[in-house]
Amino acid sequence: MKKPLQNSRFLRTLLLFFAVLSFSNYQLAQCTNSSSYGSATAPTTGTVQISTCSYQTEYSTINSVVGATIYQCAIAEGGFITIRQGSATGPVVASGASPLTWTSTVAGTYYSHWSTNSSCGTATNCVTTSVTYISPASACTDPITAGTTVSSTVNACLSQPFSLTLNGSTLASGLTYQWQSSPDGVAPYTNIAGATNSSLSTTQTVPTFYRCAVTCSGGTAVTSTPIQVGMNAFVNCYCSSAAQYTGDEDIINVSIGTLNNTSTCTTTGGTGSILGAYSNYTTSVAAPILAKTVNYNMSVGVGTCGGNYG
Repeated sequence: MKKPLQNSRFLRTLLLFFAVLSFSNYQLAQCTNSSSYGSATAPTTGTVQISTCSYQTEYSTINSVVGATIYQCAIAEGGFITIRQGSATGPVVASGASPLTWTSTVAGTYYSHWSTNSSCGTATNCVTTSVTYISPASACTDPITAGTTVSSTVNACLSQPFSLTLNGSTLASGLTYQWQSSPDGVAPYTNIAGATNSSLSTTQTVPTFYRCAVTCSGGTAVTSTPIQVGMNAFVNCYCSSAAQYTGDEDIINVSIGTLNNTSTCTTTGGTGSILGAYSNYTTSVAAPILAKTVNYNMSVGVGTCGGNYG
């Protein structure tokens, strides 16, 4: 049986160098949850219930989706849904308020991310989720519309994947796609090898312009309005934490360069802090100045609050 999520005491203190130099990079209306719960085989008629206890911090897997087919995903209690294709972090096919009607681009597995709102809000109470078969997409006829190219990020991190999708493009069967790129939006666009779906997950090392050429049943290709994806500064590209805990140990000191910050079991830090769970020192501790190419020693001190070990 699922249980409500609990704060980890180990994470009670965010006083680190990482927190002092923390950043936020939110992309509204394209949510990605990291926890999986519930799965269903895409129906060929009617509605299939995915779960009666999905959390709006999770995603569910929808298997055996038929290409060029219209489906609808729903949260009975209301919320926001993001549909991704191919993997839980794959290209976004559709996003919007529940119930969300969407058209599959290719046959395969899709992932439905459950949120409370378009800001990717979360909740850990049970909600009922489902997927409904609507109909096959109709066959395309010229003229078609390629729409506008949309990126999941304005600026990418070096060699980190991001998604490109089309907004306002014709949705029908019989369409073919070819993604193209240009270094400056002026030089000729060149085809990206293997990029022949209506969405694309890709990486880059320099700022790049992207567009998609869409064709209906061998007709004349039309191209989407291009978009430039820039490059993030390295300070905005820290990797995600993979820290875990097995007891009630707490971080009680962090030092690097001129930063030497000590906390106690009763210290809560600044805004957003939760006693015994998480402390934010970004507004009260000055960030150290660190120079490029210089090595710095960093230490993290660990103590215990409560005397229980696991």
